[in-house]
Amino acid sequence: MSPRSPWTESPRARCAARLAAVLAVLVWLAIGAAREASAAQVEAWPRPVDRKVLILYNSATGQSIVNTVAFHGFQTVLNYFGLVALAADVAARPMPDDAAMEGVRAVIVSFNSSEVFESHVYHEWLHHQMDLGRKLIVLGPLGAGESSEDPERNARYMALFERLGVSHQAGRLRDASRLRFDHLDPEMTGYERRYPPNPPHYERLVPLRPDVKVHVSVKVNGPEPNPSPVVFTSAAGGLILGDDFAYWIDPLSYQQKWHINPFLFLSKALDLPLLPAPDPTTLNGRRVAFSHVDADGFSGTNQLDRTRTCADILYEHVLSKVDFPVSYSVIEAEISPDYFGNEKLMDTARDIMALPNVEPASHTFSHPFFWNSANKDKSRYDDRFAFDIPGYTFEAEREIQGSIDFVNDNLVPEGKRCRLLFWSGACDPLPEHQAIVQENGLLAINGGDTLWDPAHDSLFGVSPLHRHMGGNLHQIHIGQANDNILTNLWRGPFNGYRNIIETFKRTGSPHRLKPIDIYYHTFSAEKLAGLNALKDVYAWVAAQPVAPVFTSAYIQSMHDWIATRMTQLGPDAFAVENYGQSLTLRLPKDGPLPLLARCENVLGFDNQPEGLYVHLAPGKARAVLALAPPDAKPAQPPHLRTASGFVRNFAVSERLLSCTTEFFTRNGKLSLAGLKPGAMHWVSGAALNGRTVGRVADNEGVISLEGLASGSLEVRLP
Repeated sequence: MSPRSPWTESPRARCAARLAAVLAVLVWLAIGAAREASAAQVEAWPRPVDRKVLILYNSATGQSIVNTVAFHGFQTVLNYFGLVALAADVAARPMPDDAAMEGVRAVIVSFNSSEVFESHVYHEWLHHQMDLGRKLIVLGPLGAGESSEDPERNARYMALFERLGVSHQAGRLRDASRLRFDHLDPEMTGYERRYPPNPPHYERLVPLRPDVKVHVSVKVNGPEPNPSPVVFTSAAGGLILGDDFAYWIDPLSYQQKWHINPFLFLSKALDLPLLPAPDPTTLNGRRVAFSHVDADGFSGTNQLDRTRTCADILYEHVLSKVDFPVSYSVIEAEISPDYFGNEKLMDTARDIMALPNVEPASHTFSHPFFWNSANKDKSRYDDRFAFDIPGYTFEAEREIQGSIDFVNDNLVPEGKRCRLLFWSGACDPLPEHQAIVQENGLLAINGGDTLWDPAHDSLFGVSPLHRHMGGNLHQIHIGQANDNILTNLWRGPFNGYRNIIETFKRTGSPHRLKPIDIYYHTFSAEKLAGLNALKDVYAWVAAQPVAPVFTSAYIQSMHDWIATRMTQLGPDAFAVENYGQSLTLRLPKDGPLPLLARCENVLGFDNQPEGLYVHLAPGKARAVLALAPPDAKPAQPPHLRTASGFVRNFAVSERLLSCTTEFFTRNGKLSLAGLKPGAMHWVSGAALNGRTVGRVADNEGVISLEGLASGSLEVRLP
């Protein structure tokens, strides 16, 4: 006797399923000719490089973009690949039109339920995207699945699986005791944690084409062969049949660990060729580093000297001592004499803002904890986190532009202007709040806490670089988490912020996922342990090969990174436009080298363990990167290898290399390559305070300079 089938179907359901399968095949055959007709155009040059990926979520089932696995898991990897993640709510109508989808490389479906409003519209829209050559990646339910009552819906649904390369033959079986893993791709699985012995569920899928690469398959115990792929990639995209095949979640701490390798899965599902990845984490070969301070605790009493405020102590022991650019904020209501402040607090703020290494910023007017009213039970301030100002009700313009005006009108010295806002509280601004920022020419940051250390031991702890808020609005996230998190909301251990160094390390190598962000609150100066932790963190960062910049420079580079356009000019050449201050392209470390003689507005490159970093010239409308043949090591002209700041006006003639430097520390560093090995090179200019020094190029034709200031630099070539 054969074992009982795990599914029971009525004759009507079986008939509907057969009809759906037939229709699905017909749909697939119909589109095949169109796809083959367009295949001949694939190698046409030039062609745009699509850098966008659209993530679909479903607000009708309680989702927001931030609680999809596509956002809190995969987007960090998408950003690493140089891809910009957009978000769209499938519950909204109309679905994004062709103009909105311009430049989109793939659609990622990341739902928590099969329920989808107007499923026929949704399915037809997905088919249209695939008709246009976009990849489809399904993470969990595809949405609005089989229905014995609607054969046409079945057909559209089944046809999407067919286009991915599999036939969907039966629904879900959840009896884990009957299930076994049939195949586990050793390259794809066990990334942070192995699968459990028994798979959580099973659906009957059958591969249809040789391009379907099965990474994980599951079978039902029994004599009949029935392996089904639950993680696969194909020429059309890829699928993970449920979150539990992607990652494990700790039932106590709710921390997650990857079962699959998200880098490998996305690279295969997106079929990523050798493309230069725009990379905002790096400037001229060095990891970007910045520091920003939320004002919380400014007026608090310091325990070392109860006659002084935390801001006084921070000014004396940290801000005035570190050779590092710091963006420092104030909360208007806390320091203004019109509300809860006084002139002494105003004077302290003025002293801080006057420091040459400090950039002014606002931490809002009243420090609202919630910006999105959906995240709180009552439409009021919580007095644990905000200043309760009599007669005041929340006004976004007052919190944002009004507080910026206060800083500019009362605190900054001549020559400085404030245009920076640090989101307060839950850091959950709505699109209209980000619109105020952008319409007023301001820059804003906060949100996206990142921790990756022994206590938070997973790539899942690394937040994406940004959050799409609709249209051209994006919330720029911080680099790493702050002192409030690492000290358990300032309950101790009070030296806990020192542990952020481990997160700095892990987010820098082997994949450079994030810049370094020394991000903390003024209340860290309340206790000696907190103050010493800050000093240790600044000292560690200063010892690393970084490019220190002000926070505003990083935020601007992120917006420019999002806006960057790329065109492939041929098999070995790329044009980059609209890149602004996003000045780095990353290539694989073992891939082809730039051919500088054919490049335009490329300053140089540096091959590092994390990748080959190519440096673009700032202030240019267009750059061209040409690559040498694989394994070739072409002779290169003199070029920039690394610099700890901006390098402009870079020019090389027969006997002279010249440029202009801009550094944000007193110890600017720069190295040049492509020089004559063993030869003396004489260096002069304002960057050396008028001095002339000699440097002998090493065996690789490299010279290195330290102690540089901002200004002109000239190198006499032998």
